[in-house]
Amino acid sequence: MQILPAVVVGAKAAFAASAPSTSPSPLKRNATAALQGWTPESSGRGTWTLLWTCLSTIFVCLWVAVHLNIPAATDGNAKKHWRRFMWLVIGAFAPEWVSWMAVDQWMAARYTIKKIRELGHDWTNAQAFYLNMGGFVFKTRDGAVRTLDSPRFRWLIEHKHIEWPEPDKRPPAWYVTDGDIKDKSKADGLVKLVALLQVLWLVFQCIARAANRLPLSTLEITTVAYVACMLFSYAYWWNKPYDVAVATTIDLSHLSDAKLDEMRALVPGESDFVARTPNMFGTETRDDGWSSLIIGLLTIAFGAIHLAAWDFIFPTQAERVAWQVCACITTGMPILLVVVQASMSPFNLPENISDAITLASSWFFVILYLLSRTFLIVEIFLALRAQPPGVYETWVFVNYFFHLL
Repeated sequence: MQILPAVVVGAKAAFAASAPSTSPSPLKRNATAALQGWTPESSGRGTWTLLWTCLSTIFVCLWVAVHLNIPAATDGNAKKHWRRFMWLVIGAFAPEWVSWMAVDQWMAARYTIKKIRELGHDWTNAQAFYLNMGGFVFKTRDGAVRTLDSPRFRWLIEHKHIEWPEPDKRPPAWYVTDGDIKDKSKADGLVKLVALLQVLWLVFQCIARAANRLPLSTLEITTVAYVACMLFSYAYWWNKPYDVAVATTIDLSHLSDAKLDEMRALVPGESDFVARTPNMFGTETRDDGWSSLIIGLLTIAFGAIHLAAWDFIFPTQAERVAWQVCACITTGMPILLVVVQASMSPFNLPENISDAITLASSWFFVILYLLSRTFLIVEIFLALRAQPPGVYETWVFVNYFFHLL
């Protein structure tokens, strides 16, 4: 946690700055002062402090925000760690995709609750998330462990192939309450709240520095963009269990082969049961229109935060222009995709040609987006070789606090 050290540093700086000063304002000084490279910690806020604060915040955001589904029973530790690592990489390059996954799964959970309530039973958000993340499994006749997805689970309930708990009676072995799910989760609301306070503290620091006319680095602006996406993910995944390792087994040994074949055919496009539920695009129904709209708005918001560095001082003019271009590309990408789709409508092109154009344009924009994101990520570190001196001036928390009073 960075909060306590920052308060201590701020308090020390307040006493040091208590004497009156006749120096010009930081912004005016920075306009003519020479840029500086690696700055030691002895002068206040150094380069290492800046790197550590921002990168640790991004890591906490990604690590706590990414809620993966339950792995297959046959997955080893190496495969589990590799899957989480790959999603962290995806979150580093395109955090809005992680937010999209959160929204998509939240919509699926809401649909699951609706359909189970239509059967006359109650189902909570946590239970719906647990079901859709592969929380229930069963063994086939050959001993393989397979995931029980929501459509097939509802079919079992509707046809009374599994017992639903009755009031004032001991629930069946398969039934999991919110408390059971919380015990399986590796992170409860308190852990998420602590992580939330960590990231909000950095956002507060950035706002306070801007209010005190102290310049920010592109690294801090980028971190704020990550925080915005991850806060969105936190909200939609708040009730989803975190890092559950073992699913709950339901005994279906009493089902005949004909009933198993009937249950297998419930999900179109799947010829057999699966070992685990994929993290994106599971079998449950969701509103794809709303999901696409949300990912578009998130992408625009994520890119727009980078535009806040439009007038920042960069080591070279070329880097500044490149930052502006790449920030515009990442911000306008959803709009460009909509324009391309809309531009084909009046021509009534054959379906195969229209699909080919859509596929080619989508790949072009994805590659362009990834290249732009790569530059923005690399530049936040390259820019540290020449920063305005004000970036390393310590924001005095105590003075700002008394200013508010």
